[in-house]
Amino acid sequence: MDDCSRGDFNYTASYCEENVHHLCSRLVERGVAQSLDSLHVTFISNALQQVPIWQQRAGHPSREGLVVWDYHVVLIQQQGPQTQAPSQQQQQQQQVNTGAAGPAAATPFTHPESEAREDLLSGGLPGLADSTSTSSSGVCGGGRGSRSHSGTQDPPICVHAVVWDLDTSLPFPCSLQQYAADALRRSSELTGARERLFRVVPARTFLDSFASDRSHMLRADGSWVAAPPAYPAIRPVQGSSCRPRQTMNLLQYFTMTAPPSPQHPALSHTHSPTEGGGHDVDGSLASGARFPH
Repeated sequence: MDDCSRGDFNYTASYCEENVHHLCSRLVERGVAQSLDSLHVTFISNALQQVPIWQQRAGHPSREGLVVWDYHVVLIQQQGPQTQAPSQQQQQQQQVNTGAAGPAAATPFTHPESEAREDLLSGGLPGLADSTSTSSSGVCGGGRGSRSHSGTQDPPICVHAVVWDLDTSLPFPCSLQQYAADALRRSSELTGARERLFRVVPARTFLDSFASDRSHMLRADGSWVAAPPAYPAIRPVQGSSCRPRQTMNLLQYFTMTAPPSPQHPALSHTHSPTEGGGHDVDGSLASGARFPH
């Protein structure tokens, strides 16, 4: 892999979704990623918008870099044997799913950590065998096979993946195994509405469809929670499946609803991001720094 440092890429604190948007294109331009088909934008959140992630540069070293984000976005790159690129029919279906209803419709269910944990910690992506999600096409699966919502096991489709997180203090990039173990970790406190959920979106879909006018970072008085990037706000690619005048669909990406099941009933979105998180997390997570994106 070509030597990379964080300084080689656009970065603005608290705008992880935009950082990842630019990172996708840059990795392909530099030849670090063979194509966009090997890259997968992963949103991490839950219904409460309280997700603990360790080894974050914004966190305090005494707490092992713990930050409780309202949501976080990382880029996962598949390495090793590649799955086949989506067929023309799959691409057309994906365009239908990402139409007026918004890009998040392409991933109708998010993947709860209780289902994903073993796959994630063994080096795979969470829940990607779910046939109900069009984001599963071309995505790296676990070394021992990914678990679908039906409980069946599918064969592994790659051997290695790395995580690109411009906010982490871990290596850049970091192996998925190390990121899962050191940044995500296991916690008995993360149950029910606090369980972390993962929405995995193909990079190509994300680049074509994502739009943000940054209004989620504005206070009621019009001041910024965090200073925005100097470059123009991101809009969908002209001619993409998004509505032509759409300027903001970020919330559709990080609004998380768990797949309904007896063990994990459906959760609905409850509130928008607020400055400082605005919520407490019980136990050892309570003293982690809280930041909105």
